[in-house]
Amino acid sequence: QNVFRRFLAYVNVVHADLVDPEEYFGNPVNAFITISRLVNNWKHEVIDVILEESVVDQHHKLINQGVTELELEHPTENDLLAAATDVLEYQNQNSLPTDELVHDVLYFDKNLNQNVTLSASDCHAIGRGCRKLQLHDFATEWLLEARALLSHEPVSFASITDVQILEQLAPALQKLGNYKLANKLNEEILKAEPKHEKALNTKTVLENKLVLGRLPPVKV
Repeated sequence: QNVFRRFLAYVNVVHADLVDPEEYFGNPVNAFITISRLVNNWKHEVIDVILEESVVDQHHKLINQGVTELELEHPTENDLLAAATDVLEYQNQNSLPTDELVHDVLYFDKNLNQNVTLSASDCHAIGRGCRKLQLHDFATEWLLEARALLSHEPVSFASITDVQILEQLAPALQKLGNYKLANKLNEEILKAEPKHEKALNTKTVLENKLVLGRLPPVKV
């Protein structure tokens, strides 16, 4: 029930701010948050939960039929990554520190009586966008923020897992040459999921890097 209230609170805030839609969505952060809420929170935390109840099966079919007839399209992961890229450009153009953007107040949730900022899943999406752009330093910053936020978010709210964050964070650190920390985080993935194929493959690569790093330089 709290999940529904949180999402509806966000919808109400957006509706109240849409006096000038062009100005509102002209802010890359607002555009990103709206897409993120539709891709992550709306689907995973509202619709999927409702659809677990068999009594709404017929209603669900009618909704899908109506959406199809209207030729409506839901935002996709690609839309989310594109919006995340816009946030990065906004951050770079205005020289904004990552932690400042992360903790900037988006709106006030009257039901929970608290300010709402970016979520762990929001930061994770931006971090993934950074990696696609080969901006591994920014990716590391955003993904570390995602992990910090996740540790404080209630389980019912999080639409991202620690392993999903680590799957992006460990490779970013590896690209930056921080093999020791990358290996540590890769081990955390394997601790959570011992059969994680990519982490198992990466384990050998990182351990070899660490061994080579301890060898004395070759004298010519």
